[in-house]
Amino acid sequence: MTTALALISVIITGCKGTEKQLTLADIRSKFEERHIQLTPAKATSSNSVFARPYNGAKPSLYTIHSEKDPSVFIYIYPSASAAAAGFKAFEDQTAAADFISHKEYLFANVILFYIINEPSEVEPIDLAIAALRS
Repeated sequence: MTTALALISVIITGCKGTEKQLTLADIRSKFEERHIQLTPAKATSSNSVFARPYNGAKPSLYTIHSEKDPSVFIYIYPSASAAAAGFKAFEDQTAAADFISHKEYLFANVILFYIINEPSEVEPIDLAIAALRS
């Protein structure tokens, strides 16, 4: 009986630690593996819905290649549930907005927005995100 309880305790404890936690370094590394160079950028417009804080997190802003304005916005949260809440806050606050062409990614503890300036970059970004999800 004691052995069974110990085994159950180990299984439950192990299951709690399975939530994937990603860092900016993890994300940048996967992008670089796909030959996508993320260059840190500053917001050019504080009115951009992609640059606003959601659920307490502010995004890290990046450009790809020699873009003038940021096109990649990465929000890192302490948990997947906090990221989901941040994504819901984004949706709630922008429900009536008319957006420029972009993609939204919600995975692990991350929200990533990509403003599509160069359609040829979409597939490599999708592949980098898929690698981060696995």
